[in-house]
Amino acid sequence: GGTADANALDDYEEGTWTGTFKSSDGNMTMNSSYQTGRYVKAGRLVFICGYFAASANGSANTSQGLRIHGLPFDVAANNTSYSSGALGYYTGLALSSGGVPAYYVRPGEDGISFTQSGIGTADISGLTVANLSTDGAIMLSATYYSTA
Repeated sequence: GGTADANALDDYEEGTWTGTFKSSDGNMTMNSSYQTGRYVKAGRLVFICGYFAASANGSANTSQGLRIHGLPFDVAANNTSYSSGALGYYTGLALSSGGVPAYYVRPGEDGISFTQSGIGTADISGLTVANLSTDGAIMLSATYYSTA
């Protein structure tokens, strides 16, 4: 509401983005039918969603952390820009007994890291590429603040 400049929405965008599972050393091969997500950007606030599936390990190092990269806008690079959530749907994801898959956006980057939390406080750990089978898939949605 209102007509003041402070209330005007001058930056709104919708589109698609291509996600890629990866490690620090390289990318997994993606299933071409499940690698595109959608986004809405209003000001610096970005909402993303999508269903992403792997088809092979590719050049990803299976002992390194599992990430998805390719967010449409880099995450703001400060400690007040963390965002996280639990995964609502996944297949081919090996978890510890009682593990709950989760994610967090990576400040200053264009990616999301995957973790799992368990029953005790010591049960929190990062997921590696080896935790996702070569035909595994993850469905997610997230909201984060972008750099611009």
